[in-house]
Amino acid sequence: MNIYRLGTSGGVQKYDDEIIKQIKDFIDSNLERVKNKKFNLIFIDPPFKINNLDLILDKIIHSKLLDIIGVIVIHRHKNSNDKIPSELKIVKTKNYGLSKIIF
Repeated sequence: MNIYRLGTSGGVQKYDDEIIKQIKDFIDSNLERVKNKKFNLIFIDPPFKINNLDLILDKIIHSKLLDIIGVIVIHRHKNSNDKIPSELKIVKTKNYGLSKIIF
């Protein structure tokens, strides 16, 4: 798994199914614990069939979890047409086979 290749598996939390609910629940239930923390790198890899990625991004933005110089890396299907909130700036998009990576 790529998390282990990064050598940071001890500080990484992985979310599988129902990603939107899990992220919302995680943020809501841990907001007090993480309210003063800023993350400089957030990976989002929801199932391709999820069409409301903007809800995840809005929750991250409004919870102020991303550092001002932080990066969100999003993995999507290359044909997905996701709405990215205006508070975020797309720096780069790369296609790899059926995947699209958005920075």
